Amino acid sequence: MYKALRRYCDMAAKYISIAKDITEEMRTMQQSGTKKLPSEAQFAEKYGCSRQTVRTALALLEKKGLVVKCRGSGSYLADTANNSKLVAVVLPDKSEYIYPGIVRDLQNNLSAKGYSVCCHNTNGRVINERAVLTALVETPPAGIVIEALNNVLASPNIDLLEQVEAVGVPLVYLHCGYNRPVSAVCISEDDYTGAYSLVKYLAAKGHKNIAGIMKSDDSRGLERYHGCVQASLDLGMNFSESNYYWLSSESRRRLLNNNDSILHSFIKDYLKPCTAVICYNDEIAFYLIRALRLNNIDVPGEVSVVSFDNSYYATARAMGITSLGHEAHAVGKVAAEALLALMAGRTGRSAALSWNLTERESG
Repeated sequence: MYKALRRYCDMAAKYISIAKDITEEMRTMQQSGTKKLPSEAQFAEKYGCSRQTVRTALALLEKKGLVVKCRGSGSYLADTANNSKLVAVVLPDKSEYIYPGIVRDLQNNLSAKGYSVCCHNTNGRVINERAVLTALVETPPAGIVIEALNNVLASPNIDLLEQVEAVGVPLVYLHCGYNRPVSAVCISEDDYTGAYSLVKYLAAKGHKNIAGIMKSDDSRGLERYHGCVQASLDLGMNFSESNYYWLSSESRRRLLNNNDSILHSFIKDYLKPCTAVICYNDEIAFYLIRALRLNNIDVPGEVSVVSFDNSYYATARAMGITSLGHEAHAVGKVAAEALLALMAGRTGRSAALSWNLTERESG
């Protein structure tokens, strides 16, 4: 027990000593205009200690308000983080398949203008989003790019978004936004027109009855559903809302954990008499095709499957998925350009990106 206590005391003395040394180093950094601290690994090598000891020292400095730590990006001097070269990107789940590419494109376009990017992951939880926004209000970055969390539901975090506006931080919504702050711009996709075009495409293939799987808790799912409905009515097709299944964010998480009972229920209770399915995204389409095969339903012989995003999911199997996508790097590039305009005091413009169809074997 005494040996363990001694080791603990030694580690405590070590991290306090390191914190003091880093504080001295930060003064030199401020004078030279350097913003980013060395990595944990670099500090560990310099001081001959573990990364955990360095992490504890940095946490102490963060608690004192001297350091801002950004997951995936590193640690920065708190006063320089506030003075304008750090952009916060807030995402529901940064590991979700569409985000890594978008984040890279944001980084590439913003770093070309001298900005660093710090990603914050809310894990799809309102309380986590609130914690992130609270921190950003307390230590304002140069700008914020955020995807609203389940934006068709009432958000308890509107007050913090209004505070973001009050402290003068430009904000760009990605894909879908809240109705605050009023000065924010939104870089979205033309989901209504995209869905309309998928129905037209399937109608030209001879389909009369189309089913769908849509997200229930964001406006993108609603817009895609509205496009499907209107196109079906305009083209004189058979339409029934009972052929559309609404998938929540929580249901999606269960699906990714190999709980595909949701899709088997869809096939049993929603699919008949439809011969085609429009999926909210490639991820859902990928798992649906697997479930259809497990139910001995041939794709595309008996049921065609089409979707949105034209991502790697669309080509992950020998049978590719017919999918709508954008010009490469478009979302991140346009969002970065809008934020750069706002940070420079110019007018930022909202945009709804158009879709392009890539036809493959699934439908």
